[in-house]
This record gives sequence, C-alpha cells and structure tokens, in this order.
Amino acid sequence: VGGSVSVLSSGEADIQSHAISGALTLSAGYAGTVAATHATNTITGNTQSTMTRVTTSSEPNASPDNILVLATRENLVNATCVSAAISSSGADKLALSGGGTGAENTISGSTEASMSDSDIRARGNLSLQASDTSKIGAVLPSFAVGSGAQGIGIGVAVATNEISDASTSSFITRSNAHADGVVSV
Repeated sequence: VGGSVSVLSSGEADIQSHAISGALTLSAGYAGTVAATHATNTITGNTQSTMTRVTTSSEPNASPDNILVLATRENLVNATCVSAAISSSGADKLALSGGGTGAENTISGSTEASMSDSDIRARGNLSLQASDTSKIGAVLPSFAVGSGAQGIGIGVAVATNEISDASTSSFITRSNAHADGVVSV
C-alpha cells in the first residue's frame, strides 16, 4: 500500500477596520468642537483536526508512509481610527476642541490537533501539530486644535487589544501510535 494520510484544518479571519471623524467650528464668539471615533472588532472560533477511532493495518507493508494531523489558525485584526477637531473663536473669546479615538479588538478560540481511541501505525513519520499566529494591530491618531485668544485642544486615544481564551494544543489520548520514523506531538 503506501501513500500518506493527512488530516488538515485551517482557520483564518481578517478584519480591516477604518473609522474617521472630523469637526470644524469657526465663530466670532465662543467656539467648541468635538470629534470622536470608535471601533469594536471581534474574531471568535476554534480550529480542530482530529483522528478518532481510526485503525490502520499493523502490517508494516500495508501501513501508510506518513500520517499528519495539522491544525492552524491565523487571524488578523487591524484597526485604524482617526479623529480631528478644530475650533477657532473671535479675538477675545475661548475656543475649545476635543478629539478622541478608541478601539476594542479581541481574538479568541482554540487550535487543536489530536488523536484519540485509535490504533495507528506509520512506516514513516507520525506528526500532530497545532499552531496559532493570530495578531492585532491598532493605530489611533487623535488631533485637537483650539485657536483664539484662549485656545484649548485635547486629544485622547485608547486601545484595548486582547487575544484571550486562546489555547493551542496537540495530543494523543487512549491510542496506540507506532511509527518506524519519528513521532512528534
């Protein structure tokens, strides 16, 4: 017989989030302006490759060459939020300006490569692999300008980035696993 056996799964999600706000006030009297942006981005999901209750021949010449169980996750969140606020008042008046940006980015879930309740023999290698290379990026510029006799500008940016409840595992349970080559978990 010969050949190889592969159990493959891949999870991939990509969020590109862009939010822009702007405000402008021009006044001979008092002036006030506020601009704000916010983005909430969430990716949730599990990726699993498994062999359950699988039996291959115990005869060396009838077994598969290689057995691979592979689970991969590669999620990406990129958030860009921009705010700009400009206020201009009369010669002896107050100008207030406020700009704010915020982003909440979350990636959660598990990645698993497993074998259970099986009796496996490979003439070559037996490999179970799980990997998660998820990433989050956030760029949040906030601008505020107050122009007048008394000009005040305040800009604020807040980002919360979290990769949570993320487990990556590969394992063999309640199984007989034999390989003439390398067994890697």
